[in-house]
Amino acid sequence: TGLVVNRVVSRSVEDELSIVERQRLTLVATAVGEVDLTAPRAQRSLQAILGRIAAQIRGRAELTAADGTLIAGAGNVPPGVATEQLEEPVASGGMLVLHVPQPERAFLRIFNATLIIAGILSVIVVIATSFFLSDRLTRPLRGVAAAAHRLGGGDLSARASGGPDR
Repeated sequence: TGLVVNRVVSRSVEDELSIVERQRLTLVATAVGEVDLTAPRAQRSLQAILGRIAAQIRGRAELTAADGTLIAGAGNVPPGVATEQLEEPVASGGMLVLHVPQPERAFLRIFNATLIIAGILSVIVVIATSFFLSDRLTRPLRGVAAAAHRLGGGDLSARASGGPDR
């Protein structure tokens, strides 16, 4: 059950985040595409837009020319953090590239740990309940077996009490 839940949640998280990121990327590409790169203040405007986007995604935003050279970039991805690279063409012929950290991996790690703990606790509860119930159900039979052994040993006064314990 835990594996099935894990797969369903993992897939749902990935799908939801990719839709949101794709929408964000399209909006940013439109905003960047509206910046006239030949204007004197274009570089500052472009840096401001990329800086805001990089801060929102907690990653890096870059604009590259059609030949792949970097025009502008803002933000940083912490070392050792897995990222997804999203690319969207812009009206100027370049490419907007977002390096988005993958926070769902941390979420899934916590979710999986919670599933494992819940599974272990469930097994413990099932085992404890089965021991309790089996003892409760077999107690009268153990009384009958003990009386039968005493009868077999010659104790004709041995009796087994029937029914549940009181």
